[in-house]
Amino acid sequence: LCFGVPDETAVRRRAVSIPPGHRFHYVDVDIKEAPPSSATTASPCPSEVSMLSEEVVAATPGQVLARMLAQPTRQGTSLIVQNIPKTWTQAELHAVWVEMGFDRDLNLFHLPIDYRKRRNLGFCLVHLSSEEVAEHFHATVEGKVLNCKKGPKSLHIVPARTQGFAENFWSLVGSIERGGEAAMANLPVVVDSETGMSIPFPVSRDEVTERLAIA
Repeated sequence: LCFGVPDETAVRRRAVSIPPGHRFHYVDVDIKEAPPSSATTASPCPSEVSMLSEEVVAATPGQVLARMLAQPTRQGTSLIVQNIPKTWTQAELHAVWVEMGFDRDLNLFHLPIDYRKRRNLGFCLVHLSSEEVAEHFHATVEGKVLNCKKGPKSLHIVPARTQGFAENFWSLVGSIERGGEAAMANLPVVVDSETGMSIPFPVSRDEVTERLAIA
């Protein structure tokens, strides 16, 4: 901070571009001396002050996905939520999970739909970041009532047959490939707990390979 600077002092801040994969906190402040004044004598200040914080490197989506796929399988972290009203969409249900506070810890979420009837199948897959979070999700969601035209339905949770992020991820990639263009309109949600990054779901195994190759 520079004290004793008159109002006439001009302060200019320069924005610095952010290279891909990096996040900088950088402020350039130029302080120019004010014109001489008989009423005020400014104390001497440096002509330029620069501040550069420590560089923080942000992981790329490919690096995040590689780390998530390398996670060990934890039993009880993959759940099936049943009794979902068939008129609900994946976006609507995801908004409910986020409102409950599971925005970062819901690593994988998918509400499968019947593409011919354009309605969901009445259940969804969720994969949580840890056993503790999964237990909390179960306690919070079990018995919750979702409204529908045919009357309210209480949600019921059971363990998924397939456990683990990687196992369910690859299974969903295969389902998307088989579903073709129709499946691409309802891609699963992937969120990294550490960074809060939402990762676009790949539509094929080849796309996964490409992302991991440049990670």
